[in-house]
Amino acid sequence: MIRKVILAFAFGAPENIRPNRLIAHQTTYLSLPRGADIFTQKDVPLDQLSTVFAENVTAKKDCLSTLDVVQAFVNWIMVLLAREGEIWDKCIIVAAPQHRLRCCRDLEKTLKEYKLAMEIIIDDELEAEDMYDKYSHQSWTRSWWQWWLREIPLRLLPWWLYKKIK
Repeated sequence: MIRKVILAFAFGAPENIRPNRLIAHQTTYLSLPRGADIFTQKDVPLDQLSTVFAENVTAKKDCLSTLDVVQAFVNWIMVLLAREGEIWDKCIIVAAPQHRLRCCRDLEKTLKEYKLAMEIIIDDELEAEDMYDKYSHQSWTRSWWQWWLREIPLRLLPWWLYKKIK
């Protein structure tokens, strides 16, 4: 049987801003017919029984980076692998379109570092223009300009340096 997990990334904070509600809605839509487990951040407003929150498996921080979420997810995988002897076959990433590439890159590289293999599927249903919210507590998710001023340097950093500044 093919087992799937959904890895949902918040886009800004807090949980009640529109982008995070859209991400939660899409995650719920994908999980219900598939019976998939969900791993996400507390800023994605989900309260399903099969949801595990990154904040519950990582050190306390005010704001989790993309890599923090990925590393918490991989740590959760390692615990499940040790306990159950198997992990999911597929991981579906739900994220804001402008965030997807980095989410996928961080997950691929981290899985490789842990010598884990899993098919990564990127859900592409969400639209980029719906994702900026002027009420976000994270200034870089309030507008297109603020996002890309921060995102481009992050994408250009070599992996070893990116991991250190996460």
